Amino acid sequence: MTSNQSQHMKCTLTAIIVALLSLAAVMLIPGTCSSPYDARLQRIDSLMDSCPQAAYDSLSLFDSLHLYDDDKASRMRLLMLKAKAQNKLYLPMPSDTIFNEVVSYYDRHGSANDRMLSRYLLGCIYRDMDNGPKAVRCYLEAVEQADTTDKNCDYRVLCRLYGQLTEFYKMRNLPKEALQELDKSIYYAEKAGDTVSACFGHEAMIYLHYALGDTVSALSKVEDCRNRYLEHGMHEEAAGVYPVLIYVCIERGQFSKARYYMDIYERESGLFDSSNNILAGREHYYKIRGMYSLGVGDVDSAEYYYRKLGNYNFGYESAQGLLKVYSVKNDNDSVSKYTRLCEAEMDSILTQKKASELIQASSSHTFDRIKTKANKSRKILTVIALLCAVVAVVLVFYGRRLFRKYKSRIANLGNSLSETEEAYRQISNSHKKAICEVDKLRSQLDYSNEEHKKEIYDLTFKKEQLSASLYKLDINASMEDFKKSHIYLVLKERTRIVPKNNNSQDINWVSFRKEFSCHFPLLYTTLTENKKLSHQEFKVCALLWLGFENKEIANLINCKAQVVSNAKASANEKLFSDKSAKTLLGNMQNTAVAITGAQQKQEVTGTII
Repeated sequence: MTSNQSQHMKCTLTAIIVALLSLAAVMLIPGTCSSPYDARLQRIDSLMDSCPQAAYDSLSLFDSLHLYDDDKASRMRLLMLKAKAQNKLYLPMPSDTIFNEVVSYYDRHGSANDRMLSRYLLGCIYRDMDNGPKAVRCYLEAVEQADTTDKNCDYRVLCRLYGQLTEFYKMRNLPKEALQELDKSIYYAEKAGDTVSACFGHEAMIYLHYALGDTVSALSKVEDCRNRYLEHGMHEEAAGVYPVLIYVCIERGQFSKARYYMDIYERESGLFDSSNNILAGREHYYKIRGMYSLGVGDVDSAEYYYRKLGNYNFGYESAQGLLKVYSVKNDNDSVSKYTRLCEAEMDSILTQKKASELIQASSSHTFDRIKTKANKSRKILTVIALLCAVVAVVLVFYGRRLFRKYKSRIANLGNSLSETEEAYRQISNSHKKAICEVDKLRSQLDYSNEEHKKEIYDLTFKKEQLSASLYKLDINASMEDFKKSHIYLVLKERTRIVPKNNNSQDINWVSFRKEFSCHFPLLYTTLTENKKLSHQEFKVCALLWLGFENKEIANLINCKAQVVSNAKASANEKLFSDKSAKTLLGNMQNTAVAITGAQQKQEVTGTII
């Protein structure tokens, strides 16, 4: 039996025992009233943090037996505690319609902690409904209900309230606001003695500082957070604080240092399985693996991790990484594809993450609060005005003066309300300006993409020019190398001797052919392909390529200059369909460059693939 199974069995047994004891109490106590029910619910509530499953099972049993249908106070307590357990266990929560009744009840009959907890849970319900503005509004109202001067103030709930606000702002890319709320969450976690939650809060600060561009604070927080975890014996959590540090090392090109912390993170954090797959919810780490692989030149591994990242709803980061991969590979088609995909993913992000919703929700909450106070003041002042009217029969002048005084206060309150409405309109205008800025940034991105395409075209053109120069250099190098060979020196020496009959027999033409094929293999193939040329025509073409004049060629092959000219014309026609003897050398040079260039392009393409 595993430890999880053992824990679950303990929780189940606890739930059964609590339920049986509670039922026994119902049977033994005649004339049921709210106090025994409250006592039983209080005992169940004490299980909530240590064993929420047992608490939920007990509450569900009581609910199914309808034990509290006739006692509204206990019924409301049951509904609130059950929602609390559901939230802890990530179970579906009740509808907002049902739970609004709970909130209304505790507004009239509950303590400050009750009002705070009920609004917190209602906010969690709206959170699960993906209604961010209403959730934030509930959280802010819950914070207002807290009585921090009371020694019985539930600091744990306050910690979770600010934690929820932190998460909402973080998800909407508002790191500054998120950091402010997180600081409060850590403060109340420490006041509640919840050191684990405080440690988790300090770890979250690392990412928020980095999101704000404060790399120094983020890195200092890494070491601080690691030490906090180690103080409480949380070794796996201590090893899990390194992603931001690894990310910064990669950005700075410190790949050895990055590899060191990656090994600790993957080996000691307990977040990886035997196949080195990371725990669900942590898949963003694959971006770091992709960045590292690309940084050390392992392009194939980088492509693997960036594609893996795309399987976990990180479409923009995945497309961005693959764009870099194919830029390195010089795959222009894929570069264009992932450039378009980056644009599409960015549009999706801008559509989904509407930070202004939360700002408007917060502003609306403040506006409503001021408006409520103003309305309350108006009612009070109306009563006072009526009283003044009654007293005015006796005290006319005093009554008038008093009336004017409070009328002035009403006017001031009206002005305050108008100012608040004006501030709200300014916030709305700011929101519209922000949208315009986003559109402007999108246009700039489009321009940057066009510039990028032009740069790729210019680089490609320069590359082709460079390749052409390299082709000619290769041919020249082969020529210079051949001129150092023994057979060339023999030929050159032979041209200085007065021609005699059959002096060409002294030249080893077999050795010449072999040496020529080694230095100019592609040209040799062209000259000997399909056996178009005679032996004499081959010699003429080869000697002409090596720079020998017609008279020198005639001397070397023991013939007249006219015979050499005829052989050149014949070879030119066979090879290039050109009957001129003068253009033979130029045709051979152009063909050699073209064939060499084609071969080198094939080699480069093969390397890239």
